[in-house]
Amino acid sequence: MGSTIEWMIPYSNGEKTWTYQQIEKPKLADMFIVLRRAAYAYHEPRYEAEAQRVQQADPENSRFNLLFPKPSF
Repeated sequence: MGSTIEWMIPYSNGEKTWTYQQIEKPKLADMFIVLRRAAYAYHEPRYEAEAQRVQQADPENSRFNLLFPKPSF
């Protein structure tokens, strides 16, 4: 599967703290989109479960919930 996605999951769900140098604060909430799209692309329920763990800015009013509704596996 997506090795980069696998590497990022612990940072997006808070299991690890981002310690790398950044110009701006990482926007880990953006991982929701990546994980939701990966769940569709790879037909992987675990990615959807991880997407639900990511803290979203406004989960009820997200255009990404319209563009990428929760998959039914």
